[in-house]
Amino acid sequence: MLNETTYAELYTAIKTACIVTLADTNGVIIDANQNFCELSGYSIEEVIGKNHNLLKSGEQSQEDYAKFWKKIKSGLVSKHEFCNRAKDGHLFWVNNVVVPIIEPETRTIKAFLSIMTEISTHKKMEEEKSLIHQQLLQIQKMESIGQLASGVAHDFNNILMPIIGFTRQAVSAIEKDNSEKALACLTRVEKSANRAADLVDKMLIYCREKPVKLPTPMAPSLVINEVADISTMLRASLSSLVTLNVKNSLTEKNYPLILIDSSELHQIIMNLIVNARDAIEEYWENNADVWLRDTGQIEVDLSLKQISEEDGVFCSACPKRLNGEYIQISISDTGNGIKPEKMSRIFDPFFTTKEVGKGTGLGLSVVSGVLHNTDAHILVKSAPNQGTTFSLLFPAIHQKLEEIQNNDTFSSITHDKKNNKKLKLCVIDDDPEICDLFKYEFTDLNYVVETFSNSLTALNYIDKNPAYFDAIITDYGMPDLSGLDLAISVLSRQPEIPILICTGYSDKLKTANDLPKGNTFLFKKPVTVSVLHEKIQRFFS
Repeated sequence: MLNETTYAELYTAIKTACIVTLADTNGVIIDANQNFCELSGYSIEEVIGKNHNLLKSGEQSQEDYAKFWKKIKSGLVSKHEFCNRAKDGHLFWVNNVVVPIIEPETRTIKAFLSIMTEISTHKKMEEEKSLIHQQLLQIQKMESIGQLASGVAHDFNNILMPIIGFTRQAVSAIEKDNSEKALACLTRVEKSANRAADLVDKMLIYCREKPVKLPTPMAPSLVINEVADISTMLRASLSSLVTLNVKNSLTEKNYPLILIDSSELHQIIMNLIVNARDAIEEYWENNADVWLRDTGQIEVDLSLKQISEEDGVFCSACPKRLNGEYIQISISDTGNGIKPEKMSRIFDPFFTTKEVGKGTGLGLSVVSGVLHNTDAHILVKSAPNQGTTFSLLFPAIHQKLEEIQNNDTFSSITHDKKNNKKLKLCVIDDDPEICDLFKYEFTDLNYVVETFSNSLTALNYIDKNPAYFDAIITDYGMPDLSGLDLAISVLSRQPEIPILICTGYSDKLKTANDLPKGNTFLFKKPVTVSVLHEKIQRFFS
């Protein structure tokens, strides 16, 4: 056993080699070494007797600190990364191992020994790597939009034709007093307009530049919907001699979840389908007689896959041996395949097997980066002139989806207003057509409606008549004053009034979490009056 002298020598050795502090059970520093002083910028005299809070940077939450203290006060060793603030104000990161010093006889904690390693350079490299990854991801998204352009133009023209045609037919029917035909035509117009709105919503997924965030679990059924959506959007950009099929082997309920952001899943699968299309076309170019007798095949297959270590399966993009239960999404094609000598490089940034001008080489490197960010992996099976199969393997998550807080939650404020009176509604939108539409439809629903196409004029009216309106519907993107700023201003004086904010697209207003505190609700345009009406009625019922 080590005697007290040996322990003292050991502590001295640690102080010499590492960044060290010794604190009492309240976090007050009772000893520190020169390495710590050089890192923090404080002298020994300045830190002795001061709490470790002296170094707080504000980067960690109170919850993080609470968990940290709970762990070390229970006698457990804690390993945490902390961002600290030096005396001169600059921030530095440390990997901090905190060891409780326990009195052998009483088994009580006497002090805490902190052994730190500076990791500022490492954290900076991580941030730069993340930034580069996001930039590559955005570049790939824009390239993907270029790939989709012809298909989107095709779909939009197909949508516009019935809108224009059936509108013309409806006008003609009204002139001839044929209300039945007019109603049927306008129903078809509404159906086509909804298709256009859905197409725009899907396109926004690709062009939106999202901040880095943790992916969330999603059900395989949603994966199936994503694949089906992408398949539909891409069919128009495929040759008539290429068939695209989606096969779903996940036919039973209660399959495990996977961890992936839906927009990133969109991008990954679309990228691989576009690559499959290009591989088929290249195969036809190299084998001119083939297309005369064979159609190209692209198949997307969803299944559940079990892999054990004994199978000896390794990820094609990293050296990890796979083991466990996975949700597998496979994209197969009958294209020209990948030559063996190029297989080891397909996930390298800026490496491409395509001809000059036909690819940036960012695609598969981005796919690999996104997958590995969620601990997913990829397998590649290919041979020259025999096609390629990319299999995406997402670890199966056996847990229930947590209930997501959404706009359907309401404030606990009580309301004495009932449906037996006409509600006074303020509608604000810089598009006069939308103002007119809302006035017509809400008036039909027994509201008293005032509309404003200028947000400053609306705010001035509300300020002069603070008790007049029961609810406000406002567009987000308006000149002079945004709907969000208008809501903040109104809520500062009328905290109980419900405000419904509608947005076509905004980088600053994406979810209900971006709304100001109060009875505020977010809706994506195009939104129907019936949806807004239901929200208002539920609020006042």
